[in-house]
Amino acid sequence: MARWLALTVLAAGLAACTPGAFGVASGGGAPAGASITIDVDLTLDPDGPTPAGAGGGYKPLVNSVAVGTLVRFTNSDGFNHTATSISGTTFPSAYPFSGGALTQSGSTLSGGFSSGNLTPGSTSQALLADKAGTYIFGCFYHYGHPMRAVVLVGSAGAPTPTPLSTPTPIPTVTPVMTPSPKGSPGPSPSPTAAAQVIHIGFQHLETTDATYGPVWYYATTASAPHAQVVTVTHGSLVVFLNDDSTGYFPGPHTAGGFGSSGFPSSFGASGNANQFNSNGSTIEGNQWSTGSLNGGQMSQVFTVGPPGAYWFGCGYHYTTVPTASNASMGDVLVSI
Repeated sequence: MARWLALTVLAAGLAACTPGAFGVASGGGAPAGASITIDVDLTLDPDGPTPAGAGGGYKPLVNSVAVGTLVRFTNSDGFNHTATSISGTTFPSAYPFSGGALTQSGSTLSGGFSSGNLTPGSTSQALLADKAGTYIFGCFYHYGHPMRAVVLVGSAGAPTPTPLSTPTPIPTVTPVMTPSPKGSPGPSPSPTAAAQVIHIGFQHLETTDATYGPVWYYATTASAPHAQVVTVTHGSLVVFLNDDSTGYFPGPHTAGGFGSSGFPSSFGASGNANQFNSNGSTIEGNQWSTGSLNGGQMSQVFTVGPPGAYWFGCGYHYTTVPTASNASMGDVLVSI
């Protein structure tokens, strides 16, 4: 009897140490009550497939967690980003965000959320995975890169199967680098020799102009190490060229008008309804825009308006009034 009891106790002990014994599944996502941090880095985190479509800029791209898990986002990149929820379970082809994405909101995945504007090194609020389901999200600035990812929430205590093992058809990635199909103007004919090319890229670092203050990332020569206030003659021609020579290439930039009253508190506050869509042919007012320009793309040709100062900025990387340190992508064109 003593020998039988000892063997029984030993068998029970071995079973308790064996993965899968007594109905406990192995593998899967984070358990209930756990906490995960999703890395936000467009520069280093690679693109790849997800159940919702092409993704990138977050790591992991697909996050399997249990109900009760807390989810945070940390920006390890050198540029501002957001992690903002998107309705549905498939990434839409049209740009899905409004200016509200730049304000932190939400405390649960099911209720909708945004990290707000995440500056380099910052971490979002904690978001509770409160209900089982598929939650998709993306970056306000770089949605078309494509900077987007997925959280799959399974039942509490039960691991979620790895989604990529399922032969889910992956949508054809047509304009992967275009934030919205209608937002890309496509290659434009070469401008005439009289047109001034305004170069766009993160290689043109901040300059504090004596008259207009700090400006970022636009210059009149491709090799300029610093941004420049652009001075041109009224009635002349200008074009914008995204020839970013940093590791961000071939990501998109834009140039869109803010009017003649100075820099706004945000792109949306400028009243420009064409944040990512090509519009207009004259540098004047606050509705002209190059639309989204991927690396190597050139805008339509613009005619410079009457003498005066015209403030403008990037629909992706303008965050607020530029300072000497905030990397908000804005500049001034002076017509003389």
